[in-house]
This record gives sequence, structure tokens and C-alpha cells, in this order.
Amino acid sequence: MALQHLVSPYIAKLITSSRTLAFKRKIFDLRRRIQNRPHEVIFFYKPGDPYSHLLLQKLQQLSNDFNISLQCKVILHQSEAMLPEPELLECYSLKDSNLLAQACNLEFPEGAALPTKAEQFFASQILLSQSSSEHFIFTAIKVGEKLWQQDYKGLKKLAEEYGCIGKWQTEKILKENETLLRKKGHYLAGTLYYEGEWYWGIDRLHYLVERLCKLKLMESNISSTDYALPGFIHSDQENINHASCPTVLDFYFSFRSPYSYLALERTFSLAKQYPVKINVKPILPMVTRGLALPAAKRFYIINDAKREARYNHAPFGRICDPLGKGVENCLAIYEFAIKENKEQEYLISVARGIWSEGVNTASHHGLKKLVIRAGLNWDAAKTYLDNDQWKQRTEQNRQDMIELGLWGVPSFQLGALTAWGQDRIWMLQNELESIQEENARIDQL
Repeated sequence: MALQHLVSPYIAKLITSSRTLAFKRKIFDLRRRIQNRPHEVIFFYKPGDPYSHLLLQKLQQLSNDFNISLQCKVILHQSEAMLPEPELLECYSLKDSNLLAQACNLEFPEGAALPTKAEQFFASQILLSQSSSEHFIFTAIKVGEKLWQQDYKGLKKLAEEYGCIGKWQTEKILKENETLLRKKGHYLAGTLYYEGEWYWGIDRLHYLVERLCKLKLMESNISSTDYALPGFIHSDQENINHASCPTVLDFYFSFRSPYSYLALERTFSLAKQYPVKINVKPILPMVTRGLALPAAKRFYIINDAKREARYNHAPFGRICDPLGKGVENCLAIYEFAIKENKEQEYLISVARGIWSEGVNTASHHGLKKLVIRAGLNWDAAKTYLDNDQWKQRTEQNRQDMIELGLWGVPSFQLGALTAWGQDRIWMLQNELESIQEENARIDQL
């Protein structure tokens, strides 16, 4: 066994531990006090980014609810290495933001189109003329409305009303802000930074609120639940007749994705609450598909996955990266798990082993334990390790996913609804509720 596989689970556990997080926060707060700085939250906003626009609408409330100094930084350019399929992301983000806006009582125009680069730059010129965060939020909401409506004349009127800085100065400030984003350790717009930690979009805003509440910075009676998105509702009731399940939920999954692991049990529990068949469609990791995963992105993902795991009461942190032979072994034996009708047990056992127990799936010793725990016969299972049938399946799954306009995992298709991310399972649940209500209505006719 390679030394890396022996040591890395303990390093990962240390990096993601609650004690490490608490210590890090104390260090950052001590430095803030020594430097006599206020509690400063930095918002990185990109004109034309739907998630920036949604988060923007919550920031005045955040500023009113907490004793913080809010700094707004406009950016335009994001590293292509960090965004493996930018065109697909842009198209998906419009649809996703529309659904988010409806669920969270925010404004986002249905049928919105992505603004051109020239329009985004012009919007930046207007926004960079705003001297305070309060003015920025008010103006940016108006600018965003014009952008999504493709109202260039309206943008020009806003420039006349609120001001507009020159092209050279705009480029200079944008470059400074983008450098700051990278220096602080992130790569995405629509993010908030506070003392060493990042919070993306309205999805992660409640974590910042929770932190500010612990610091007793509230100006009123506020809790993190006031900022949380709709959550997945678990039920132990299992009264579903699965003899006939016309509804199918396709679940695109990767053994190397921590978010796929976090989605597993909640996704499977949907079949216990609703008449739906879960069709797991495993794919290869992004790296093996030629899509880069830079260090800064990996570090953020692991720490973000840890807090999502903590929020969803899932064990996480002692990690053994299965990239390479580990993933191939997992996919090969998955074919046997399908044959034995043990797909769910196998996926849960293996994913938990990788992401919370530090089991090396590249070794027969580690894999054997996980296979047996799933209720499978190891001697029969290991004969599948020399079978490459999984390659055809995973490639077909990848093609199916791309055709849906999706590129990363976990991703889902439920009828006309497509969703990306373990933090969209509540959307699936809402759709299943609607389907169940419609079926009940039809039965009463």
C-alpha cells in the first residue's frame, strides 16, 4: 500500500476537523482585533451572473441584521480552468436561478437571457462609480434588471442617472478585484468572504449568518434558519407500493465526488417516501474526462463538503482519494452489485468508506471489507475486477448527462426537471410531491 494512501486520510481528517476550524477562526479574529478592523464581509459580484443577482437581493437584509462592514467588489473574468464547461454552466444557471428565485421569494425574470460582454462591461462602469455598499446594492439591482431584460437603452439611462467611470479606470479596478479574489483563495463570482472562509450564493449564506450569530453581531433577533434555503424533509414512513413505479429519477454519480456521496442516502430515501425508481448512472471523475480540478478548487470543495456533511448529519473527513485504480475497481464491482440487486447498499458502503473511513479502494484489502459490508460475496465480486464492461456504461452515462445540458455530479433528471448538486434534492422532493398530488387528484376523478 502506498504511503500516500496511509497518511492522506489522517491529513484530510485534520484539515476538515471542527477543532481545526475553531482554531483557524480564532487566529483570524485575533488578527482582525490586532489590526483594529471591523467585521468586514466582502462580496464579489459579477454583472450577468444569475447567482450574484440573487445573493445581491439578500445583502441589504444581511447588512441591516448584523453589525458588519459590507464591501462590494465587481469582477468580470473568472479562470477558465476553474469552470470546465462554462457554456453549459451559463445556460443551466439561468434556469436554476429562476427556480431558486421562486422558492425564496426573490426576483429573477423568467425567460432571462445572458447579457453580452459589452453590456457586462458597461454595467461594471456604472457600478464602480458607486461609493458605498448601500448605493451599490440599490444600483446593482436596477442594473441587473436591465441586463436580464437586455435593455441597453435602460442601462444608458442608469449611467446618466448614477454615473459611469472611464474604460481605463474600470479595467484597472476589475483587475485589482479579480486579483483579490484569487489571493483570498477563491475563483467564483457570487461569493462572500469573511475572515478566511467563503460562502457561495444564497445556498451558503446561512453558514455566514450562523457564524455571525455566534459572534453575537446581530442587530435584531435573527437565526441562520431565517436565511436557509428550503430543506430536504426526511420521513421514516415507508408505505409506498413499488410494484409499479412509472416515475424514474436518473441520478448521475461519481465515486470521486464528495457531493455525490452526500447526495446518496437522501436520494435513495426519496424512493421510500414516493413512488419513484432511482436509476443510478455512474460516470468517471472530471479529471479522467480531461477536465481540470486546480488545487484552490479542491481545497474549497473539501471544506465546503465538510460543512454540508455536518449540516446533513453525514460522517465525513477521513478521506482516501480513489482516483485511478480505486475508481476503476469501484465501477467494475458495481456491475456485480447490479446483478445481485444490491446497488444501493454497495454505493453507500463504498462511498462511506472513501469519504469518512479512509478506505483505499485501489487495494483488494480495503475493497473487500466494503463489498462484504454491502452484503455481497467477495470471491464472486472480485472476478469482475478484470471485466471492463463498466467503461461502456460510464461513457454512455456521460453522453446522456451532456445531452441534458449538465456536466458535473451529482446531477439529476426527473421528468422535465434537471438539477445539479446535492443541495437541489429539495427541488426533486417538491417535484415528487407535485406528481403525487396530481396522481391523487386523477384517482379521485
